[in-house]
Amino acid sequence: MQRLREYGRPGDCLYLRVQVRSAWLRSFASQGHEGRAVHQHTQYRKNPEAVSRLNPEQYRVTQQDGTERPFANAYWDNHEPGIYVDVVSGEPLFASVDKYDSNSGWPSFTKPIARTNVVEREDSGHGMIRTEARSLNGNSHLGHVFNDGPPEKGGLRYCINSASLRFIHLDDLANAGYGEYRTLFTSDTDTSTMTGKETM
Repeated sequence: MQRLREYGRPGDCLYLRVQVRSAWLRSFASQGHEGRAVHQHTQYRKNPEAVSRLNPEQYRVTQQDGTERPFANAYWDNHEPGIYVDVVSGEPLFASVDKYDSNSGWPSFTKPIARTNVVEREDSGHGMIRTEARSLNGNSHLGHVFNDGPPEKGGLRYCINSASLRFIHLDDLANAGYGEYRTLFTSDTDTSTMTGKETM
């Protein structure tokens, strides 16, 4: 499978990263078995320039609450190690260690990297009641959350549109500014303490 590398191409930097000089922002969701935490020292924000650079499908999904086609999107069958960030703000959302094959045709995760980065709200559109997932800082529509996930992993399925995500390979995390998230891929670290069905 061809490695998916999304950062570093002209026009792909769709987010504004503001360095926080006064303090480290600690993610409550990032403690592993030994209490080691992933420190977030960057604030992520939505900005008009980032939105203007979205392609039509990314705009429809993230800004107009759209849903992409199953089995015809970038990451539904991606098995490479890495993290998935908001395509608008760049905030870290999901890790490949929590991704699984749900046979739905969309990327599916058992939990976010940090639950505080994914906002859940009731969605009563299309004649049904569902739980929508949105990014905290980018306010992008991500997808929906269902309770048909793997029971041994908490029973949730975060069914996410590829168009709302940007994948950063494990080997590229440091160069892309996400080096602290390499700890998610060590054997003594998981995302189980992090806070915060076939239809989308």
